[in-house]
Amino acid sequence: MKKIASYIGNSIRKADLFPQKVSLTYRGKPFFQTLGGGLLSMIITVIVIGYSARLFMIMIEKEDTAKALNTVFIDLQSYGQSYELNNDTFQFPFTSLDTSTGEFYFDPSYITVSISQETNYYDLKIGARSSQEEVRPFSLCGGRFPTVNENFNDTRNILMQTAQCPLNNSFSVQGSYFSEIYKQVTMTVSKCNNSTS
Repeated sequence: MKKIASYIGNSIRKADLFPQKVSLTYRGKPFFQTLGGGLLSMIITVIVIGYSARLFMIMIEKEDTAKALNTVFIDLQSYGQSYELNNDTFQFPFTSLDTSTGEFYFDPSYITVSISQETNYYDLKIGARSSQEEVRPFSLCGGRFPTVNENFNDTRNILMQTAQCPLNNSFSVQGSYFSEIYKQVTMTVSKCNNSTS
């Protein structure tokens, strides 16, 4: 009779879908903690808290995260030769925004803009630098205004009426400041001294 009861009890136990896991304990605890694991856990916690705080500050300050994104296309210092920028690789429209009205406009009576292609030559023998500057004129982009990305298409039509583009969109960049030949594109924006009403 006991064998039958034991057999039935074992059969029922085997059908249990919710068995309790049996584990060993270390000094009365069901887990074993190490110094290395503790240090790694603290480092991960600090990183997660810091990153979360940074995202929280961006959300509170409504910071434009796009300005912090950089894509390196070429390292000019190690490239060694001149890299040409044109309509396929470099689009240069610009305008200004009236923060009080939220309207785009470009009024040369309020600001002065200058775009130039600069080439600097450094003579290692005498330790002197000479430079050449070619000022590039610009005008209303109109139909020449490029489509930057799909999200930008909403304001593209508005900007086409105010954005300015260089007439010659062919520039060269080369080297770094301390290279023998250093080419750069310079855009200078300054407040106009003219008094207008």
